[in-house]
Amino acid sequence: MERRRTFNPSRIAGLSLWLKADAGVTLSGSNVTAWADQSGNGRTVIVNNSPAFTASSINSRPTVDFNGETQFADALIPTFVGNNNFSVIWAFKYVGDSTSGNEYAPNVAFLSDSGVDQGAFHYIKNDIIGNYPAAYPLFFNGWTPYDYDSGFLYSEGSNFIMEFVANQSSGVYSVRRNNTQEGSEEIGTAADSDVIGIRIAGQQDPERHGNIKMAEIMVYNATLTSPQLDQIRNYLNTKYAIY
Repeated sequence: MERRRTFNPSRIAGLSLWLKADAGVTLSGSNVTAWADQSGNGRTVIVNNSPAFTASSINSRPTVDFNGETQFADALIPTFVGNNNFSVIWAFKYVGDSTSGNEYAPNVAFLSDSGVDQGAFHYIKNDIIGNYPAAYPLFFNGWTPYDYDSGFLYSEGSNFIMEFVANQSSGVYSVRRNNTQEGSEEIGTAADSDVIGIRIAGQQDPERHGNIKMAEIMVYNATLTSPQLDQIRNYLNTKYAIY
């Protein structure tokens, strides 16, 4: 009988970064001090202020837990400079409001070595309405943000698979939540040379933090096709039983 191979994200061309909480995590007690890239590229990941580690979290699988106040992780990747074709996919648990008092709580943001704010792929915006989605990618480089005041609201303690896909040929980026379209807007100028990677659970200037549990994140330096995205969705949903 033929053995069926387990899907591996590295089988899809263009994988720049792959972090998952069930591999490559270095602990000091119950706190994370390092998180190794699993893409085979050996990307540098800097974990800031020792987020906690939960061994059994989403579908009894581990997560790296960011407190929404001081903790974040920076991954250095060259994916975005001069490139408007890329895909970012991640699985996480939304814990609750940012304890740092910021209205926007980012899941994943751009990282700049000049400290200039380049926006985020996705926020959960916390206000009197509730916890709703927003995205301000490369806002100062001319990308069109979306900011939804109604519709879907994020429930605290819920799990999500998120996708951010930028497509230069169509001129738009799209955001999907649990395989449901959440937003789509126009893309602008490709990132400047100061964009050196991503920040997980944080954003630069203004400093913002996300109160989330991150299970897994992948970054590709290509606009993935629908069949490729289906493969990744199925892999993540089988692993984490999110929807």
